[in-house]
Amino acid sequence: MRWHPSRRSSIALFGLAVLIGLVGLLERAGLTDLHPEATIMEVRAINDGRQLEVLLDTCNAEVSVGVEEHDDRVVLRASNHDRRLFVSGGEDCQDLVRVDLERPLGTRTVRTSSGDRVVVTPTAR
Repeated sequence: MRWHPSRRSSIALFGLAVLIGLVGLLERAGLTDLHPEATIMEVRAINDGRQLEVLLDTCNAEVSVGVEEHDDRVVLRASNHDRRLFVSGGEDCQDLVRVDLERPLGTRTVRTSSGDRVVVTPTAR
């Protein structure tokens, strides 16, 4: 049986559509997180609570820390953008990220995006 060129194209387009659909389903299920969370080891309040220094359990990785501020709490989500270091591990060190707050921390608690409370260490003046 000989394949007709238009039939090959149809099969290829169908396969591509199935692949795109599967990727969409995986994203909805949260199974394609290419930037897994990095573990927050320590948080220090600096500059009268206007900034936080976030110490992460990563080493020389490309990381970021997202901040979500509420009246009673600040939520931090640390992401590791360096897939190679996430899978294979890095050297024995930690990364420090400084984040700005819209208003001073004050009496607000700090939590991770998974809901864990983080103890904030004030820096010496």
